[in-house]
Amino acid sequence: MMGLTMAQRQAVTKANATRYQRADKAGKGLILDELCATTGWHRNHARKALSQALTPRLVRPRAPRRPVYGAEIIAALAFCWAVLGAPTGKRLAPITAELVPRLRRFQELVITDDARRASRHETPGGRVHSSTRQRAVVGAGQNGGSSGSTLRPSVGVSVSSRLSVSESVDPP
Repeated sequence: MMGLTMAQRQAVTKANATRYQRADKAGKGLILDELCATTGWHRNHARKALSQALTPRLVRPRAPRRPVYGAEIIAALAFCWAVLGAPTGKRLAPITAELVPRLRRFQELVITDDARRASRHETPGGRVHSSTRQRAVVGAGQNGGSSGSTLRPSVGVSVSSRLSVSESVDPP
């Protein structure tokens, strides 16, 4: 291969495809040799690429995914993410279960109980769905069972002091 990108190889193939269609057997062999030398492809692949280069492809747009969480939950997660100093998802997930009740206690995070249950994949009875439980069991074996999430010093004194004070303060 001569170091061509995929787009360059496709452009060369498309440029030679009309010549290939109109050529006789000897001409097709020469075009295949040129394309193989240029792209580094085998003759069989080059032949297939030349024959398919001029056929239009039907590209259908994919159906959009259904959102898992509503706007209220996404806003709450964004707030928690900002409070903790923008950690990655694997570090945000374990601390969220502890952070959300404390922020709700100080009325800094307003989220309904239904939205809270939905964010934790719980049923109204408080039972966690089996898919969430399975993911938790699968994830527990990684990193020796430790999530490695702790509050970092960069989060700020106000958040860490609020978290330590919240344990001793009763909700209003």
